[in-house]
Amino acid sequence: MATMTFVQDVEVLPDGRLMAFGWSDVSSFVARFDANGLIDTSYGVDGYALFDFGDLHMLSNPQELLADGAVDAEGRAYWCGNVRSDFNIALSVLALARLTPAGMLDPAYSGDGRFQRRSSTCCAELERGRVQNRHARSSGVVRLPMVSRIDSLGS
Repeated sequence: MATMTFVQDVEVLPDGRLMAFGWSDVSSFVARFDANGLIDTSYGVDGYALFDFGDLHMLSNPQELLADGAVDAEGRAYWCGNVRSDFNIALSVLALARLTPAGMLDPAYSGDGRFQRRSSTCCAELERGRVQNRHARSSGVVRLPMVSRIDSLGS
């Protein structure tokens, strides 16, 4: 059971509905609300899509942290953040999930709806389901800023 929950990003959809992106101490989530602010129970399970990046929890004291959320023109939600160890950005892994318009992890995206890569600070959904993320790569003691693009299939 989660003891702390954080909403870190909210997107307003063209029809007035809201998508809330966040994380807790046990999972990540996307929730959808109708234009009146009521939870949309047709999304995910009772209005929420809950997921985690469990295979990254081999890190010491893993924390799932959201950087950005986005919704594309087809209604797919993108949760973009990182899993890091002991609040150490040097041991941070990009954690990206794509959800179907119904609020389920999209198996057409990177095999199971989740994509992971070393270190990221934020991402943005581009046209046709591509995602761009800003991150830094360590080279000795220097952190080099970088931008990468992930295609619509999660690679």
